[in-house]
Amino acid sequence: MFRGNSSPLPYGDKFHLSEIDIKFFGAFWRKIEKFIPFEETLPPRIAMAIRYFESSSSKPLHERFMDLSISLEALFAIRSENTYRLPIRVSSFLHGHGDDATKTFEDVHKIWDMRNKISVFCEV
Repeated sequence: MFRGNSSPLPYGDKFHLSEIDIKFFGAFWRKIEKFIPFEETLPPRIAMAIRYFESSSSKPLHERFMDLSISLEALFAIRSENTYRLPIRVSSFLHGHGDDATKTFEDVHKIWDMRNKISVFCEV
């Protein structure tokens, strides 16, 4: 887990990495960058997830939340029944099964509910 800290900005938080984190990320990046294809060659869902994730950093909080939700949805959602399938897919991908998977399922389910309230019902 990264040990950096954050400081408030007008439209969200900026994360500061420690020197150790920077070295770790640099080594990690050098290992994986040759395997990362150009966006044009990525599957459309992954390209969309990356675009929304990247654009989220420069937006107000509510728009950032929606962009990150869309990014998550692009990676894990299917065409129907996402209320339960999306949290199951995310928790299974991250944890397999167990207490952590259950907690992640509950968290992603809450995120999905909040996303629907904002996008469908215009509730905040």
